[in-house]
Amino acid sequence: MFVRWIGALGLALPLAACFSYVPAELESIAPGEMVRARVSPQGAARLEEALGDDNRLLEGEVLEKDDGGLLLSVPVSTRQWGFQMETLKQNVRVSQGEIVEVERKRFDRLKTWGSVGVSTAAVTVLAWRVLGGKSGGETAGKPPPVEDVLIPLLSIRFP
Repeated sequence: MFVRWIGALGLALPLAACFSYVPAELESIAPGEMVRARVSPQGAARLEEALGDDNRLLEGEVLEKDDGGLLLSVPVSTRQWGFQMETLKQNVRVSQGEIVEVERKRFDRLKTWGSVGVSTAAVTVLAWRVLGGKSGGETAGKPPPVEDVLIPLLSIRFP
């Protein structure tokens, strides 16, 4: 049961992300920020050709912002070269009229420290359980006397 609990905890910890999204006004968004934008159905239909799907929720980096809307760099796919993963991105312009809602990505200290605390507690409990018992039993019989263990390094014979 203990192993199942640790396994469930190990699966749940990656879900506790260190970032969250907070609602923001479109006017307060600046280039370089990471955002999540919900677009209208018409906007999703227009962007479907560029992005490959009709997802109404776009996450990405703001490259430009003007009165007309936002230019976003949105991840669309990943490519693997050996052990290296590369995220492929597409730049898309979303007009102000197509944006229903925009949220700013921010670092969440509470979630981060909570995740660190739970991870530390799990590792401590696991180490305590593994190392807390007897560590391999007892030796068979008494150890040999010290004289039997000594190895002479230098011996001098007298006639």
